[in-house]
Amino acid sequence: MTFNGKWIRFAGLLSVVFLMSWSLVACSQQKKKKETKQQQTMHPQKEQVIKIGAILPLTGPAATFGQYVKEGMDLAVEEINKEAAVKLTIRYEDSKGQPKEAVSAFNKILSVDNPPVIIAALSSVASALRPLAAKNEVIEVYIDVAKPGVADGFNAFRIYPEANGTAGILADFAARNLSAHTAAVIYINDDYGQASLSIFSNKFVSYGGKIQMYDSYELLQHDFKSIITKLRNLHPAPDVIYLNGYGPAFVSLVKQIREFRLHSNVVADVALGLPDNLEKLQEAAEGIYFVDGDMSPIFITKFEKKYNKKPSSDAGYAYDAIRVLSLALEKQGPIDSSVFRNVLKNLKGFPGVMGEITMGPKGDASLKFVVKRIQHGVPITIQGAAK
Repeated sequence: MTFNGKWIRFAGLLSVVFLMSWSLVACSQQKKKKETKQQQTMHPQKEQVIKIGAILPLTGPAATFGQYVKEGMDLAVEEINKEAAVKLTIRYEDSKGQPKEAVSAFNKILSVDNPPVIIAALSSVASALRPLAAKNEVIEVYIDVAKPGVADGFNAFRIYPEANGTAGILADFAARNLSAHTAAVIYINDDYGQASLSIFSNKFVSYGGKIQMYDSYELLQHDFKSIITKLRNLHPAPDVIYLNGYGPAFVSLVKQIREFRLHSNVVADVALGLPDNLEKLQEAAEGIYFVDGDMSPIFITKFEKKYNKKPSSDAGYAYDAIRVLSLALEKQGPIDSSVFRNVLKNLKGFPGVMGEITMGPKGDASLKFVVKRIQHGVPITIQGAAK
């Protein structure tokens, strides 16, 4: 055999070995791919879930507020989790409307889940929890909190009307639209009520008005004869009576004052417009003016579809708060408290169901309000959106 013949034979053998080796490698790679696919099917990649906390009055006198807030939040979470790759869940704890209970709930949430964000409701609760936010590097977002000064724009943010935007607007409306020169103020004896008294009084007096009397009531109070006696003894009767508060006590106050048919206009806070309260008050609410948020009809429709009842503005603000927080889920990298902080601090022109939301430098959202009046049992807007 010549040299060339030997070389040709060797080359052919080498080709066979190469082809066999390539075939084995290809089969091995295909097997690995198949095994990987089977493993992915059997053990899918773990879904990323961000858990936040919520401390709400789910029982007690303010439970109606708490329930609406929870429903608004749950509706937003349901929608977000259908759309987003990163999912959101909420751990709820009951504050019972009490600051001490709220602090215990905060510590419980922190020890179990250590979430980057905790949502809280009620002014007295926010006052108790705010010092804990910075200490524990947690972002707090407030709903149903009207007391001025609780937000700071770093650890604490509010997506809800501050007292200047509720009591202040009612004082402005009473003086300018109702031509009221004298007023009486009945307020709930807590942080929210005291802040509202101060804002309303200062604003009303700035128009040249006079506060003829002011008196407070307790969260669990049910008899208002002494307050009504003071009102009836005012001569002349005040041009306007401002009623502030929430819960069963607020409903009883409105009912008992209206029973005496005092010849004064009545203005009230957001609580008057709660569907549950209007149902309880019936004719007693007729003719009362109250301040409220400017709610989207689309949100009203989908809330009614899910819960078979009308939403309150509390539900709307809660929905918007969760929608705002969900913007953090779109960010790359770890989603911690600093990511949520940046989202909130830089929030501008967010299209919320309660109107466009821009966060101010001190952590208070810029919101719009309307004044409504109960006419034939239905809230009717009589003054357009104002800030």
